[in-house]
Amino acid sequence: MKVSEFLKAAKELIASDDTWCKGTFEHVPTIFNGIRWVTGPTQYCSIGALEHVRNEVNPEPFRSAMGYLTLATELVTSGLTHQVSAFNDASSHAEVMAMWDKAIELAETDEMWLELKSSLLDSRTDSAFEYEICSQS
Repeated sequence: MKVSEFLKAAKELIASDDTWCKGTFEHVPTIFNGIRWVTGPTQYCSIGALEHVRNEVNPEPFRSAMGYLTLATELVTSGLTHQVSAFNDASSHAEVMAMWDKAIELAETDEMWLELKSSLLDSRTDSAFEYEICSQS
């Protein structure tokens, strides 16, 4: 799983205001609807969403995903904070979603460059190999 895919999976958990929370990693609200107590959808903060994907889907990209979220937090706050949890708790849902969008954009850009670099190195190696074979003939 690519880091950008990991980030998208975590973001999807908190894409709605109803599934996002502040001040705790995970919260399952219980609401009295006038007749009985009803359990609402599980809510996650930004870190809780990352943790959930790490535990339920794939633990590998967690550190890199956290790094992109930290960098995105610094960028959207113009360097005022780098703490994802502090930004999550002090911001609106729309601001948090913008931070996630920036983290995904950063990850996708890096992935694109890594793929390009790998492709260039592969083609360079192939050309060198072809040159060596042709020059020996």
